[in-house]
Parts: sequence; C-alpha cells; structure tokens
Amino acid sequence: MTLAQSKQIEEYSRKGWWGKKTLLDYFQEHVVNMPEHTALSAQEVENILMSHTKITDVAAVGMPDDIFGEWTCVFVVAQLGETLDLTEVKAFMHDRGVAIYKWPERMELIDTIPRNPTGKILKAPLRERLREYIQ
Repeated sequence: MTLAQSKQIEEYSRKGWWGKKTLLDYFQEHVVNMPEHTALSAQEVENILMSHTKITDVAAVGMPDDIFGEWTCVFVVAQLGETLDLTEVKAFMHDRGVAIYKWPERMELIDTIPRNPTGKILKAPLRERLREYIQ
C-alpha cells in the first residue's frame, strides 16, 4: 500500500465515510492510479487476460509508485511450452478494445499463482515478490 493510500484510508475513516477494513479490502482488490483518477478492478484485468489462449492463470496487483499511486502488474502462468511478453499482452488487450488505463505496465511470468484452500488468489506474496523485483 502506498503512502497516499494510507493517508486516504486514515482521512476517510476519520470522517466516518468508510471503515478501515472496508477501505483496506478495496485497495487490495483494486489498482488505484492517481493521474488517471481510476480505481481499476484487478479481477476485471484478470478476467480479460484469462481469455488469452497462451495464459492458464493470471493475477493482477498494484505496483506501488510514490508519485502516481499504483500501476498494474500482472503475474502470468503461460501454457506449457508457450512464451509470452508484455508487448503481446498489450496487443491482445488493444485488439479487444480494452481501455489503455486497464493495460498492465509490467508482467512477470511465474510457475503458479498462490491461492488459499478455497481458490482465492493470495495477492500479498505477489506484492512482496514485486517489491523484491523493483528494489
């Protein structure tokens, strides 16, 4: 979570607009990009990319940016024997008429998406992995 998001959570909960837990859940399931003034549903990006024939699983998370809030990073599990890069993912989204602000800024190929026993994507380990990449 970025400093801007932490301040926003404190402000909103102080004013009684949202509860802290509600805001934390919201920020964990959305990519919040300040210059675009958007809160992008990570699940929407995941659903779009799951229709790509080379992708077997995907998770979208916010990639922290001190100035802009967050950009979208997708963790992708490619079909066995297939290769995929960010340019191909962006072209796929372009061909489907997906708005540019929904396109990922970064893509990481991984072997498996971490999930809990009920199948929900565990985003915290992915964010931690992303922090290691960008340091």
